[in-house]
Parts: sequence; C-alpha cells; structure tokens
Amino acid sequence: MTQNSSYIPASDVLGVSLVGGEGTRLGPLTWYRTKGAVMAGPSILSAFSTSNAFNSGIEKIIMAVQYLPYSLEYFYSQVHNEDFGHRKKISVLNPFHFQNLRSGFKGTADAFFYALQRADKSSQAYPQEYVLGLSGDHIYRCDFTELFNIFNQKYGDNSLVVFTQEVRRETASEFGILTTEPNSTRVTSFKEKPKQHELPEGQENFKASLGIYFASRALWRDALNIDQERGKSELSRFDIGGNVIPYLVENQSRFQVHTFNLKEQWADVGKPRAYFDTMVNMFLERNPDLFGDPKWKIEALGTPVWNSSGQERYVCCLEHTTIRKSNLNNVVCSPGMVISNSTASNSIFLGGSEDEKTHINGSHLENVIIDKECNISPKSVVLSKNGLVMIAKETHIPSGTIIEAKGMAVVASITEMEHNLNNLKTFVQKQKEEGEEVELFTPEGILISMEEIMAKSEDKEIN
Repeated sequence: MTQNSSYIPASDVLGVSLVGGEGTRLGPLTWYRTKGAVMAGPSILSAFSTSNAFNSGIEKIIMAVQYLPYSLEYFYSQVHNEDFGHRKKISVLNPFHFQNLRSGFKGTADAFFYALQRADKSSQAYPQEYVLGLSGDHIYRCDFTELFNIFNQKYGDNSLVVFTQEVRRETASEFGILTTEPNSTRVTSFKEKPKQHELPEGQENFKASLGIYFASRALWRDALNIDQERGKSELSRFDIGGNVIPYLVENQSRFQVHTFNLKEQWADVGKPRAYFDTMVNMFLERNPDLFGDPKWKIEALGTPVWNSSGQERYVCCLEHTTIRKSNLNNVVCSPGMVISNSTASNSIFLGGSEDEKTHINGSHLENVIIDKECNISPKSVVLSKNGLVMIAKETHIPSGTIIEAKGMAVVASITEMEHNLNNLKTFVQKQKEEGEEVELFTPEGILISMEEIMAKSEDKEIN
C-alpha cells in the first residue's frame, strides 16, 4: 500500500497505452497498420511512450489496440521476446479478446475500461494501485518519476492529473484545451478540439492536453464505470477527452494539470509534414537527440548510425541496411533498405518487413516518404516541388517512370487505392481543408483523380 507514502514507487504504477487509432491524417502510412506502428527510424511511434514508462521504472504496460495490430505486435515481440505477451512486461489487448466486443472498442474510454478489466481479473500479475494513461502515437521524452515523487503531496489520491503544455492559437484546434483557476492547477473547463471561433478572443496561448493522464486505479475505475453507464443512455460516446474529462470537470471532480517539462521534446506527428519534420529534427539535426542517451534507451529494432561527409547526411541501421554507390542527403532510413546507384534527398524510407526489404536501384528521389517493401526501379525519378510524395507499401515503380508532383501526392496502385478508399477520401479531404491539394499517381506515373477511383470502385460493386 502506498497511499501514506510521500511518493509513489514506479513499481506501483501500471501503464495503459492507447494505440488503436486509424491515423487517417497520415494517409497511406496507416493503410496497413495502426498509427502507433508507423516506423520512426529503427523504432515505431508508440515506442516513445512505452520507453518513457519503462525508463521511469514502470514494470508493466497493457496496450489497447483496435486497428490493424499485427505490425505493432511484431515490433514488441521482437524487442521484448519472452517478456512480450499476456501478463508479461508488455501485453497487447484487442477487442477480440472479449466475446462482447466483436464490433471493436467504442472509444478511448471503452478501451481503457477493458484494459483495467483485464488487469483486475489478473490482479496477481497487475497489483498496481495507480495507472498512467499513455497516448501511444506521440514522440516525446519524459521522466514520469518527477510526477510520482510529488503526486501525493501536490495533488492527492482523489485527483486525476493530465499532462499539459502551452500551444499557440493557430494549433489549439488540434488539442483538448483546458482552463484552470487563477494560480491553481485545478481545471475549470475543458473543450476537446475546439473550433477557432470557439476560442476566447484576444488570447494567443492555451493549455493543451497531451493525452497523458495519471490517477489512482480506484479513481480510474469509478470514472470509467460512470462513463459506461452514461454510454448505455447515449450520454457518452466513450471518449476520454470528449466525455470522461468534461464530465469530471462539470461535476466538480478534482481534475488537475501537470505542466510538461518544456526542456523535453513533445511532438504530435499525426500529419505528413509534422511526421517528416520531426524525423529530420530527431535523427538528422539531433535536436533533441532522443537516441543518443545510453541511459534512456528507446525500444528499437536496430541501432541508428549517423553518416555525414561532404554532400551526404543520413542515418541508417548498418546491420539492416545496404548502401552502394549512392548519395543520400537529409535521408532517414529505417531497417530493411537496399539502396544502389541512387541519389536521394529530403526523404524518409520506412524500410522492410521481416525478410522483405525495400529496394531502390538507379533512381532519383526528392521529398519522398517510401513505405515498406517497395521497389523503385532504375532510371525512375520521383519528387515533389513543394510538398511530399507518399509511396504506399509494396508499390513497384517500373523503370523509367517519372513522377513530378506539385505538392502533396500519393503513389499507389489503383487496386490499393480502391481497397483503402475510405482512408484515402478522408486524407484528401482533410488536406484540402488545410489548403493542400493531393495528387494521386499510379506506380507508372499516371495522374488519376479521386472521382475516377470512386467510379472504378462503384463499377466493381455493381458488377
């Protein structure tokens, strides 16, 4: 029991990581995997959350995943080996583990509820009295023991604490926005992703929720049980930010903020440009150098190696990468690459899957993100003048193909575009709302419209 202690031992904290999102804003990178499984150099996005937890002394994490979990499960099984699995150091939970959840988790609060149910049923394996809720698709570094050491004294067991950071008005609509009492940590209002016109006039900076929550297990259980009951009456849509937190605030519960250490890195990489820029900052600028501290290890499939000489600057994993007679400048390579007789600049290569590698041979690439298991044949040119070209997984670009995009572009076979039509439509629409038109190319370099893709899909349904 730890309630009377001045601090909370990290061993008495269970981590629950939510990694179930479709991540439609990342377009083709999430056609084949949950957002948290998107590669980040030799690692994946969700590994930053779990690594921070383990580095802070937390001993067990339950990951609730709903959407295409295989890549995520494969990564953690490779990294943790015998410590991965049910009741182990890290355990992946999906809706199919429950007979009544064949249609999936209803929302983040529902996923959290069932993660705690699993922990309660296995109380000997999960005896922890506190629970740290982690958002599994952000990149950051944080020592959670700073909160554990002050929690009882500053907040107390009847409080749920959210990590916050100030954001500018122009990005506030992407976060849950909080207001606190003057000179206090107590939250008086919360709005999930407010529209710009809903923000107070004349205010430029706002407290934003980072999707990281901490409370006693008993408080979590009570709050989530209430949300389950409210959901039965259609008073809740089972969302932590949209329903659980507003309910706590409205009912005068002790919902408080813990300011994230601004000296540390935190990045939301939910959009292609944000993802690209963060990869460049982290791996090439090494600002911050999240992989450079041997005392704060990030879970990864290999060790990043930095190369910088003359006109070349790139990072790769030597044990999983082959580079021959090529010039790479501002390039981040994940494990599983074979690059020969090529030039590439300002690009991210997501590597291979298990035994299947990405091959780039005799090609020129510029401002490109290439997903796994692709084949770029000789004399091909793929570039964007003012954006990013995103090449979908398992795309084969024939010899001599030239793709010159004006801005943001997606390259995939028509079959894959049709198969992932809903995701593609959402991605294109969201980009358009932000003033970015998306061009669609076949692997042969043929420009095709969304209307043509939809018409082909409808024809197949009719036939």
